[in-house]
Amino acid sequence: MDGSGNFYLTGAVSDNVFRIEASTTCSTGGTPCTITEIINEDGDGSSKLDYPIGVAVGPTGNVFVAGYGSHNAFRIDAPTTCSTTGTPCTIVEIIDSNGHGPPNSLTAARAIAVDGAENVYVTGDNSDNVFRIASATTCSTTGTPCTITEIMDSTSGLDRPTGIAVDRSGNVYVTGYDSNNAFRIDAPTTCSTGGTPCTITEIIDGDGDGIGNTLDGPVRIAVSASGRVYVTGNYSDNLFEISADGTITAIIDSTGGGAAALDHTSDVAVGRSGHVYVVGAVSDNAFKMGDFPVFADG
Repeated sequence: MDGSGNFYLTGAVSDNVFRIEASTTCSTGGTPCTITEIINEDGDGSSKLDYPIGVAVGPTGNVFVAGYGSHNAFRIDAPTTCSTTGTPCTIVEIIDSNGHGPPNSLTAARAIAVDGAENVYVTGDNSDNVFRIASATTCSTTGTPCTITEIMDSTSGLDRPTGIAVDRSGNVYVTGYDSNNAFRIDAPTTCSTGGTPCTITEIIDGDGDGIGNTLDGPVRIAVSASGRVYVTGNYSDNLFEISADGTITAIIDSTGGGAAALDHTSDVAVGRSGHVYVVGAVSDNAFKMGDFPVFADG
C-alpha cells in the first residue's frame, strides 16, 4: 500500500499486478472499486514477468515487483493513471537473472522491499542470496545500468530467503525458510559479499523463543516503526516478536490466542497504529493483535 492508501496486488498465476484505488466504501458486492492492471506477463515489452509474488511501493510512488519465474524485478513508475489497456505504464527491468554478475546470479526472485532512499532489496529464493539495487529510480537493465550488489549469500547460513523488510534506519531483515532463521543486515550501503563484508546478525533460529516455541519455516518478516521485528513460522503455526534488545517472544500460536485455530502462518504486517496482523493460510483466517501501546509508532 502506498502513502495515499492505494493497494497493489500480485497475481502469481495470472502473471500481473493490479492497482486498487484508495477507497473506504467500495467492494465487490457494492460500489465497485476502481481496479487497474498495471503490468502483465509482457513485463517491460522485452523482458517477461512470470509468477510475481513480491510487490513493494517506494517513497515516490514507484511500484516494484519481483518475478519468481522470470528471475527478475521491474520498476513501474508511479502508476496513478496508466494501465495495460490504456495509457501504458513506464515499466523497466531493474535486475535480471545475472544478478550482480556470475557467479552472483539471481534465481527465483521472491521477496522485494524498498527503503526511504528508494534502494531496492530482492531475495533469490533458489540462489540463496540478497541483492541491493541502489537508488533504483532511473536505472534499468537496458539503459543506464543499475548499481547492483550482492549483500548476503548462503555462507552466512541463509537457505531459501522468502521474506524481506527494511526499517527506518536502513537495516535489512531477511528470513531463511529452509534454514529456519532470520537475519539483520546492518544498513548495507557500501558492503558486499565480494568486498567489505556486511554486518550480519542472526536474530532468531529454529529454537524460537528457547522455551518450547520453535520456529519452523519462517516465510515472512515485518518491522514496526519502533524497531520490533515479527517473524512467521509457516510450519510451526506461530508468530514471534523480536524486541530491540533481542528478546524473543511467541505472541500467537496454533491456538490463535483462544480466538480460533491458526494453521500455517503465512504473512504478517504492522499497521501505523502498531497493531500486528497475521494470516493463517490453511486455517483460512487472519488475526489482529493489539491495542498495545508498546507497539505504537509514537
